[in-house]
Amino acid sequence: MISFLKRMLLISVASCLCQISFGQLLAEPSSPPVVAQRGREKGGSHSSAKAGKTETHVESPNSSPTSPSLPPSSDGEKSSANCGAVVRIKDRAGCFIVGGKVTIQVRDDFERVNGRVQRGPAGEFPHIPEWTYEAKVKCSLSYQMRDSWAGAVLTFRNHGGLWNPNVNTLEFNNACLGKRIVDDPRCALELELGRRPAEDLFDSKLQFKTSMDGFRSRIALTPLRDVGTFSILGSIFLINARYYHLGGAVEAGWLDIGKTGFYLKSSLICWDCTHNLRAVDKQRREAFLRRFSFLNLQFLAGYKVKQGPHFLKKAPIHLYGGAVINTWASPLGITRNQLENCACYLGCSIGQLVEPCSTFFDVNYQIVGGQSIPSFDMAGIGRGNCANRGFYTEHLDGTGRLNTLPSEPVGSTNYHGLSVTCALLPIPNLFCALSLAFSRPLRSDIGPNFFYRKFAVDIAYTF
Repeated sequence: MISFLKRMLLISVASCLCQISFGQLLAEPSSPPVVAQRGREKGGSHSSAKAGKTETHVESPNSSPTSPSLPPSSDGEKSSANCGAVVRIKDRAGCFIVGGKVTIQVRDDFERVNGRVQRGPAGEFPHIPEWTYEAKVKCSLSYQMRDSWAGAVLTFRNHGGLWNPNVNTLEFNNACLGKRIVDDPRCALELELGRRPAEDLFDSKLQFKTSMDGFRSRIALTPLRDVGTFSILGSIFLINARYYHLGGAVEAGWLDIGKTGFYLKSSLICWDCTHNLRAVDKQRREAFLRRFSFLNLQFLAGYKVKQGPHFLKKAPIHLYGGAVINTWASPLGITRNQLENCACYLGCSIGQLVEPCSTFFDVNYQIVGGQSIPSFDMAGIGRGNCANRGFYTEHLDGTGRLNTLPSEPVGSTNYHGLSVTCALLPIPNLFCALSLAFSRPLRSDIGPNFFYRKFAVDIAYTF
């Protein structure tokens, strides 16, 4: 009996693989993309397959396999930068989604501090290479029903070379489960528990780079068709279980105002909602409080045009900008007794990776004050900092002595710079991107003088 069940299981798996292979061969190259809000298909539990059977098909290259539900309130250009193909196996109960991506990246990081090159054989840190090669494999699994879901994303990352200390690096980027409490055309309420990358939940070019382990809730309201959609997303996440350290974040948005393409969003993130430092010595307590003394308020505004002018081949256009202020910052000796708690960015993106030979272009300018964003959550250009020197402490991870002189702070902030990204989808499932960014000090009298430039080439294939 057991051998019979094993044979039947092998036959079923082989049948599914054959269907997936033929689906990829017969898929139309110009098939339309899936909807931007992942996991919002209302027919998730009512498959078109006959009773007792499963249906397998391959989604178009613009689908994203990473998030079964709880999408960000505005995807922006994330759908273009994270193009992927997924395989959906539908049954009577729900839909099992499998996706993967193989990425090869070649990157050049050039860093000069006080006139001295930092990386490479001739640099201050010869053991840190200027050119790096990285291979990355991302695998995603999720199961969706009409009102519930669960998913996980595993990433294997490995730098090139025979003597590599980062072999077998495994990351859990996503591990969550959720439930849709209210599912109405005018109102939706979702609850989720687990880990998600913050950048998949909240919108920003400068922050939300870490992962959030905790509880999330999202509500979307569409009272009238021509008014737009109101969205509120809240999250409570764990930072350090040893110190009972918790954080919280909330984002509210008004999307597609009056069907014009305008949107407004505001977010608030607190990196020190509660903690217990009674067993920590005075110096470490002071370093902890400085490192997590961030209550960041962010305002975003943007305008999306679905079809641009003819000279751009009617490609979609997205204009966006944002400002961040750390309301908990206070003047310190290392900032010359002045507040450096503000940051902002302004950018434009053109195009969308939907079909073969489609392109995407994005450019944005960033200004980041030294006390505006914590270094561990920095999603902007940064300043290289291969020496891992902190802004408030000697080391970037918060250890070491406290910085007391204005010449000592480094971290990942106190810069202004430009970032440019170009992407191409030459054939289905193949994604190529070039990115260039550079930054200089925002205030030359705080920290060392530096110049940072990074150039990266990414080639990814999704399956």
